[in-house]
This record gives sequence, structure tokens and C-alpha cells, in this order.
Amino acid sequence: MVKSFNKLFKQSLASQTGFLLATTVTGYTFGYLYLVSMGRLLGPVAFGILGALFAIFYIACLVGQALRGAIATNVAEIKAKIGEPVAVSIFIKQGIKISLLCLIPCLALIIAAQRLPISSTSLLQDQLLF
Repeated sequence: MVKSFNKLFKQSLASQTGFLLATTVTGYTFGYLYLVSMGRLLGPVAFGILGALFAIFYIACLVGQALRGAIATNVAEIKAKIGEPVAVSIFIKQGIKISLLCLIPCLALIIAAQRLPISSTSLLQDQLLF
């Protein structure tokens, strides 16, 4: 049993999958601990603001994850058909386009957040005084 288990983890796919699983669980654990501690430290009003910002960031991350998957599939197909140098070139071009595609809405949200009343610190100061 132990030999078969060691043999399984010596194979590259199994060890990479295990590493990915361990790092993902660790990341989610730290994220959970962060949110619990911030909820205790900030209080209901300030934590609500933090929660709204986290929701916006999570939505932005979902878009990025979907685009990463699409780019990886596209680059793998191009690498199989044409070759690695062309695939690397296309990967760089698509990465720059997606970076700009993600950067512009993020800047717009940052500018909009400066003009909204939720960005005022008076709400947070009132919460921290009590």
C-alpha cells in the first residue's frame, strides 16, 4: 500500500495535483481566518464595506480566471499546430490585451469609489469611536 502510494506521488500529474490542492486549501484557510479576524476588529458597518469590496474583487477574479483558461486552451492549440515560438508570441500579445482589458475597468471603479459616499472616512471614524 505504501509503495503504491509513493509511486502515485512520484508521477508528475499526481504530485502537481496534490501540491495544487494543498496550496488552494491553505489559501482559502488564510482567507477565512482573515475575514473572521477583520469581522471582529472592524465591527458591523466597516465590515459591511469591506465585504462589498471583497465581492467586487471576487467578481473581477472570476473574469480573470475564465480568461486564463481560454488563453491556455488557445495557446496550447496554437503550440500543437504551429510551434512554440508562435505560441509564446501570441501568449504575450493576448496577455497584454487582457491586462489592458482588466486595468481600465479597475481604474474606473477606483475613480468612481472616490466620488461615492461609501469612500468617506467619516463612516469608519464614527464606527471606530464606539
